[in-house]
Amino acid sequence: MYPSLKTGRLGQKNRCRNWLLAGFISMLLPAIFQTAAQDALATLNNNVANDAVSAVEVFSAGNTVAAGSFRYDNPGPSDVKFNTFKLPLSHKFGSPTNGFRPLIESYLGYFDLKQDIYSFGPPTGELRVQSWTGTVGGGVDWRINDWLSLVPRFMLAYSHVWQTIDRDVPPSDPTSGLLQDWNANALSLLPSLELKAKWTLGRWDLGFDSRYTYIRVLGLNDNSALINLNSDSDVWRNEVSAHFQSSWTIFAMPLGFYTSFARHDLAGQIRHSDFVEHFYEARVGFTVLVPTWAKPVRDLDVSAAYYFEGPLSGYSLGLGLDF
Repeated sequence: MYPSLKTGRLGQKNRCRNWLLAGFISMLLPAIFQTAAQDALATLNNNVANDAVSAVEVFSAGNTVAAGSFRYDNPGPSDVKFNTFKLPLSHKFGSPTNGFRPLIESYLGYFDLKQDIYSFGPPTGELRVQSWTGTVGGGVDWRINDWLSLVPRFMLAYSHVWQTIDRDVPPSDPTSGLLQDWNANALSLLPSLELKAKWTLGRWDLGFDSRYTYIRVLGLNDNSALINLNSDSDVWRNEVSAHFQSSWTIFAMPLGFYTSFARHDLAGQIRHSDFVEHFYEARVGFTVLVPTWAKPVRDLDVSAAYYFEGPLSGYSLGLGLDF
C-alpha cells in the first residue's frame, strides 16, 4: 500500500501521494504550533497505522511464500521504501474433480516501511513503521462446471503495528514532541469472493481470475491519541494467465512455465490516504509436479513479479506449494 503517510496535495496534481511525510510536514511548518497542525499530524499517523495493517493483504500473491520490495517516488528529497513478507499455508479437502471442496488458509505477514525525515531541519532522522499479521480462515471451492469455479472465503487477521522515530533532538527543540513512537493492535475481517476460469488447449492452460476482498480494520488497543484503527478498504484484483506444460523434466518431475498479468483496483481507506487508484503486476514462473512419494505436496512453483503504476514500483519473489 503505501504511501499512507499523508502528504497533502500541495497543488501538485494527484501524483503527490500520501506517503510523503517530508512534503506534508513542509506544508505545515508555518502553522506548526497551531491546533490545525496537530490535527494534521494525527491524520498522518492514523492513516499510516490503518494502511500498515492491510499492506500484506494488498501486496502479496495468494498462496505464495513471497518477499517483496517497493518504492514510492516522492517529489521531495526522500522516497518512501517498504518491504513485505508472507508465509502462507493452505489445504483443499477432497479430489480436484469434486464439485465442492472445503479449504482452510492461514498466513503470517510482515510489513516494514522506512522514510527519511528532512523537513524539521537538522538533525535529520528516520521514521519506521512495522507490522506483524497472523491470518486464519477458510471457504469453499465450488466447481460450477469444467472450466468455471467460485470461491467465497472469510478470514480473520490479528495485527500488531508500531512506529519508531530515530531523530535526536533536545527536549527544548520546538519540534521534539511532534513525531511520536506508538504501537497498536487490531483485528481485521477479510471476506472475499473469487471467480476462476480455465480453458485447456493442448499443452496450454489459459486462465482468468477475479477476486474482490473487503478489509475491515477494528482497533483493539493502542498507546497514542494519534491512532484510531477503524477503517474500510476494498481491493479488486483481475488477472489473466497462461500456463504451458512442457515435455521437459527436472529430476524426473514434469516442468511447466507460466506468466500472468494482473490489475489491482483500490478503494476506501487506502484511497483516502491518496495512494494510487490502481497498480499492475506482471509475473513469470515455472511449476514442478512432484512425485507421489512427496505427498501431501502436489506441486510447487517459483515466480518473480514486477509491480508498477506512476510513482509506485517494486518486485517480489515467490515460492508456492500446493497441498
